[in-house]
Amino acid sequence: MNKTPISWTQYTWNWATGCTKVGPGCLNCYMFRIYEQKRIQDPSKVVLHPERLLQPLKVKTPSKVFVNDMGDTFHSLVPDELIEQAFRIMEELAPWHTYQVLTKRINRMRRFSQGHPFPSHIWAGTSVETRKLWARAEMLKEVSTQVRFLSLEPLLEDLGDLDLTGIHWVITGGESGPRFRPMNLAWARRIRDQCVEQGVAFWYKQGSGYFPESDKYLDGMVWHNFPAPSIIISDGLKVGQTTRRDQSEAVAPKATLF
Repeated sequence: MNKTPISWTQYTWNWATGCTKVGPGCLNCYMFRIYEQKRIQDPSKVVLHPERLLQPLKVKTPSKVFVNDMGDTFHSLVPDELIEQAFRIMEELAPWHTYQVLTKRINRMRRFSQGHPFPSHIWAGTSVETRKLWARAEMLKEVSTQVRFLSLEPLLEDLGDLDLTGIHWVITGGESGPRFRPMNLAWARRIRDQCVEQGVAFWYKQGSGYFPESDKYLDGMVWHNFPAPSIIISDGLKVGQTTRRDQSEAVAPKATLF
């Protein structure tokens, strides 16, 4: 595993890398840019790394782990057997971490969870960048899990009125990189206000710009909230429990709107 500058997690664990583009949010994917620049691999080719499966055991401190940020755990070319092995490691061999599994192949995640419900320290998420893709969020609600999250980034348009029933955490932000598409802050404000109104934890990652996470402020505030502490994870800590890292980024009370 590798430490990461991504603000809402601490490590990345990539045992399946490479992906194929499936929507407008993939247009300027950072994985493609990094792999093409560094010539690590063909970014459109899915490469499996079973030798990396035991990496979580080497990190003894309970941490948040983003699973396969350089690929997609539920890509059709990732075999069921490898996914099962990874879940056994997350559930049995290294259950002290909190794993964040984000996919655009939400239908496959849903099917997998029907026979393999996720424990509360494995969070299930999907990406929605446009109104047309909101069906992914509705499908996420059918995933058998205790913590569901949405990555509304890169946010490419106003998503309108959102029904966040069954969703515990929302991340949003603009696109970064040399070809970034501008995000209107009003779109992010509308998401924030609906999260506050519906009692959903909200994380504002960044505005749009060349550099990632170069502007984490929305209306002069840092909105870095994790899911509610009423959800218990396997190591005895509460999801969303304040850590030293979180305390430096305190936010307004839930009822406050801006």
